[in-house]
Amino acid sequence: MWLTNDRILNYSRLSSYFTNYSRLSPHFTNLYEHKVAYLIDDRNRKWKKELIEATFPAEISEKIFCIPLAKEPHDDFLVWRGESSGEFTVRSAYKLLQSFENDPRAYALQNESRNFYRNIWLLNLPPKLKIIEELLFLEVLQAPYMDFVQWLTWVFEKNSPNQRRIFCCALWAIWGERNKRVHEKTNRSGKEIAFFIKRYISELNEIEAKVPQVKIGGREWKHPPGQFVKVNFDAAYDGNLQQSAAGIVARDSEGNTLLSCIEIHHQVASAFAAEAIACRTATQIGRDMQWPNIIIEGDALSIIKKCKLKSYDKSMIGAYIQDIHQLLEKSGKCYFEYIPREANSLAHKLATETLKKKEESYLIGRVPGYAENLEETEKRSGTNVEKK
Repeated sequence: MWLTNDRILNYSRLSSYFTNYSRLSPHFTNLYEHKVAYLIDDRNRKWKKELIEATFPAEISEKIFCIPLAKEPHDDFLVWRGESSGEFTVRSAYKLLQSFENDPRAYALQNESRNFYRNIWLLNLPPKLKIIEELLFLEVLQAPYMDFVQWLTWVFEKNSPNQRRIFCCALWAIWGERNKRVHEKTNRSGKEIAFFIKRYISELNEIEAKVPQVKIGGREWKHPPGQFVKVNFDAAYDGNLQQSAAGIVARDSEGNTLLSCIEIHHQVASAFAAEAIACRTATQIGRDMQWPNIIIEGDALSIIKKCKLKSYDKSMIGAYIQDIHQLLEKSGKCYFEYIPREANSLAHKLATETLKKKEESYLIGRVPGYAENLEETEKRSGTNVEKK
């Protein structure tokens, strides 16, 4: 992670972010004494383009420009780069093994552990059992004897998913029984442990059979209830040009279009970031229009979930999520809802057409001509929905 209080030319931190670049060629040697914050223009919360381009190679400059900056300054914080969420998980230990480029055993470990980890996380087991298996595997990886590692991976390769499931439960039960014997001085026979394993597997099967299939949202756009305004957003992304287009449309409880907005954004790192930018734009419009009751709706489930959380987001799009949270503090009632892509067709069309045509617009009371038929279709389809 590159912190604003780090030295700009801190090689170790730069190499962790730009993994394919090994050496910088700065034009100004005095930048060794400056920090990353020196590269940020605090007046508009943007990177200092001319300074960065004069200091870093073009490849690195482009990557820096793709790092999002929150509109409000904030303190530095540490993240775990093994997970896209920025939070440490035991599962990220596999990713950590993949990054051991200087370890002569790394290639063998990657090949040996890849299937093992994949098979563990495909099993229908509670997370605590999967974590136990990973911890055991990590423990033996650090030992000088590799026989047990080879045996463990061999067991997974030779058995079916159901047998792997029983095997994991057995290891978990034996380990738990060992701890109880040491710390609680209890003692159960092998038959009792085997009975516990069978009963536990049986309970898991019953739970799996009883869990209903949850259907998220409908397949058609719905009018917002009562006095609410619904703002739909979507994004289209061009990875080659690192450009994205945001499509926004706001409608009232009768399905009438209040406004539509389409924007093009440059130096966007990913499709994930493109969706976050579109969501931020939708939230910004809701606040600027001073609508008292707003529903922000989109088909990017992960973005919607992040917006609902109150905690600080540590992922690569955390700056956009922070901006959204800041906007919510200055807005009225605002709710975030997920809908399937089929129900978000109008916003999707605005985004995809904008990326093709490279034309931006901000229209009051209407949408661009190419989207008028779809606008009318969604307006009619939402009239059958009972208002709340």
